[in-house]
Amino acid sequence: MTTGNKESNHLYFLGIGGTLMGSIAILAKEAGYEVSGNDEKLYPPMSNLLRTNNITVDEGFHPENLNPQPDQVIVGNANLPRGHPALEYVLNRQIPYTSGAEWLGTNILRNRWVIAVSGTHGKTTTSSMIAWILEYAGLNPGYLIGGLLSWVTLAFWLFDNFYVVFQMSVIGAEPSIDVTLRNFIGAGIAGLAIFSSHN
Repeated sequence: MTTGNKESNHLYFLGIGGTLMGSIAILAKEAGYEVSGNDEKLYPPMSNLLRTNNITVDEGFHPENLNPQPDQVIVGNANLPRGHPALEYVLNRQIPYTSGAEWLGTNILRNRWVIAVSGTHGKTTTSSMIAWILEYAGLNPGYLIGGLLSWVTLAFWLFDNFYVVFQMSVIGAEPSIDVTLRNFIGAGIAGLAIFSSHN
């Protein structure tokens, strides 16, 4: 995998419309990066959040979306297997790419204590419960959860928080984009039941 660094000023997100990838894109924007991306279809509330944060989103994938070439492409997990034209375009032109989790671990979550929740079913519910417990205990957690929470208005909150609850998958999109604990320093994990048919 080829990855970028803080000097990668323009990030392009493949699959930006999901709650988790869209949240990472907004965090990147708030951190000072130029951010854009694409997805097949966008729906509220993420479409509204991306628009509010002045993030340009292309509908569908066309080669011109990556012209001029971004400094780094962030590859989402949803519907991006080998053979997908967007992913093949990135690979054939050797554009630096990484997963959302690896980018997050390298650029945003370093030096924070991450509580990662993974498994087939119940990730969002369990992540929300842990975040609420930490909030109730007065620990002011950050969180990045792939769903909308009933007790706050955003699926992410990450500023100067030391504790961060992160909902993650076990594996990511091909090729070799692992969404694993190796992306995080100082991590605890809550592992739920895992079935081979699900990431």
